Amino acid sequence: MQHPVEPIRAAAEATTPAGHLVNIYQYAVVPLRHLRFNYSTGDAAGQNMTGKATLAACEWIAAHHPGGAKYLLSGNMDTDKTHSQLNMLVTRGRRMVAEAVIRKEPLTRSMGVDAAGLFAMRQVSNAGALLAGETSLSAAVIHGDWVSSHDPFGRNRK
Repeated sequence: MQHPVEPIRAAAEATTPAGHLVNIYQYAVVPLRHLRFNYSTGDAAGQNMTGKATLAACEWIAAHHPGGAKYLLSGNMDTDKTHSQLNMLVTRGRRMVAEAVIRKEPLTRSMGVDAAGLFAMRQVSNAGALLAGETSLSAAVIHGDWVSSHDPFGRNRK
């Protein structure tokens, strides 16, 4: 697709006062072209907003492409409600990082593990997640307690 972005942006943004088309990534699969429309949506999650805006953008592309263009609004490139490497790299929605300092006594009382044990569990867990091709390095938590198989020292056992 080699259309100028500005008229496509105008078509998309005409559907919403809050959504702004930031860019369009293109991924070629032989004769197919997957387009990923990336929006800024202010404080809104924006799934409906961006779907409506993308529909307008696709209609503009179809109307102005030589010979027309067929499209699916979602060719599953959005990986809606599922994890994917693409969403880890370019996000879907908001991304944030949070830090907390937890004192030794509350950590030991609530989790049954000290900081050294927690760090060791994280190292083992991250290595396993990387070997499995996991898209997230989140530790497994069940009912507020560490899964015993993720705690190499068994400190979560009561």
